[in-house]
Amino acid sequence: MSEYLRGFVPTDFRRDVNFVPEIVPAIQNLSAKLPRDRIWDAYSTAKYPGQTGGRVLFPYYRVDTSLAVCEMAVMRAEHAKTTEQAVATHIDATISAFNTVAWIEVGFGGLEQLMSNRSAVRNTTAGDYEMHNKAVLLSLKQQYERVMGTFVQARVDRGIVYDDFTRFNLEHLLYQFRSPEVN
Repeated sequence: MSEYLRGFVPTDFRRDVNFVPEIVPAIQNLSAKLPRDRIWDAYSTAKYPGQTGGRVLFPYYRVDTSLAVCEMAVMRAEHAKTTEQAVATHIDATISAFNTVAWIEVGFGGLEQLMSNRSAVRNTTAGDYEMHNKAVLLSLKQQYERVMGTFVQARVDRGIVYDDFTRFNLEHLLYQFRSPEVN
């Protein structure tokens, strides 16, 4: 399985990579929808190895951190003083939202399936696997639904019609987060 994962590493990448073979099925699912370079960029620690003690891990994704980035970007976009600032921060929100939704919904087939993968859970929130009791998982589910609902509403309010969700034909994954007034 490490050979499969090695195929995502850019040929010019010169650092050692620690592969997490327990998450290969998620990467296989993602590769049916996304290009390899996008998967590597989004789901490895190559750009920010400090978050994993200097080691480059693949696949790796922190759902809680990405949701926080998305939420902050949506708030910054709401308070932007210029259209350019609003567009730039909405792009930040979209990248975080897209990578999170793709990881959870495409990679694992939903939050419950992600939570049943010990290696994926370990990378989902701070703390070790044993700390991920029902209360913590419920909290993550609530954060996911709240942040994505806010993102979807902001996307609708801004009239966004083309972004990564439409580009990769995954816009349907956002429907679960739409408020009843929008549906």
